[in-house]
Amino acid sequence: MRRLRLVAQLPVLASYYNDELLASKAFALMLAGMIAYLVLTRKVQKKYMDLKSSLFAVLTGYVFAVVSAPNAMVGGSRLIPRLAIFPVLILMPWFALFNWSTLARWTVQACATAITVYFLALHIAGASEANGLIAEYVSGQHLVKGQDTFITISRPDFQTQLRIDVLSHAGGYIAGQNGAVLLNNYQFGTRVFPFAGVRGYRNSPDYILTWADPQPVLGGSGDSMTYEGVHYNRIFSSRPRGYMKVFQRMDLTSARPQTQPHRKPD
Repeated sequence: MRRLRLVAQLPVLASYYNDELLASKAFALMLAGMIAYLVLTRKVQKKYMDLKSSLFAVLTGYVFAVVSAPNAMVGGSRLIPRLAIFPVLILMPWFALFNWSTLARWTVQACATAITVYFLALHIAGASEANGLIAEYVSGQHLVKGQDTFITISRPDFQTQLRIDVLSHAGGYIAGQNGAVLLNNYQFGTRVFPFAGVRGYRNSPDYILTWADPQPVLGGSGDSMTYEGVHYNRIFSSRPRGYMKVFQRMDLTSARPQTQPHRKPD
């Protein structure tokens, strides 16, 4: 039943806000209504294996794949929410093969337009919010220089958007821009060559980048923290909300005096 609900709700269409789930459900209901219309008006006829029947057979195969596929796979992400979109894609050309009344066409066009505009408005708002979050996240990247090691830590509930986690790869972006080494990237977590020996590069990371104040989890005050028995001093806080903080290993603080410019990222 859970997989059927995923097909019926199409959560993969929602990206930023819970309100988008209302639009994805409305879209699924519209498709169900179109199928019901074809059945009730006897537009679907079983005569011979024509293009209509072929596409319907493909649709049936996709639905079977959604129901029978594993929920997730090692090294990947969840499959079912993504597979659920394929039956929708095959429905589009299948619907086009039938004759629709004028009222039915207008109804479908009005519903599809309203849902699309609603999605577009929410996506624009979500992308705008995501840009601001990313800009604040990388505002302290100038403090992490080439060959430095760092990790990123956030609260367990730090995900800011519904499905598009815009900050999940921000640490990798900083590493790529500055030539630094991110010790808790995805590849390192899988212990895949050539990242398997990265942990031995330093006993502890040079910098820790925190987001959304994970201090209650890690311990320490706002100006210092302890990670795996090593003390770190805060050398940067982002503006205007102070969500992003950069902590430097204590033995490096005196060796690398830091200023705290609040410049915009390049």
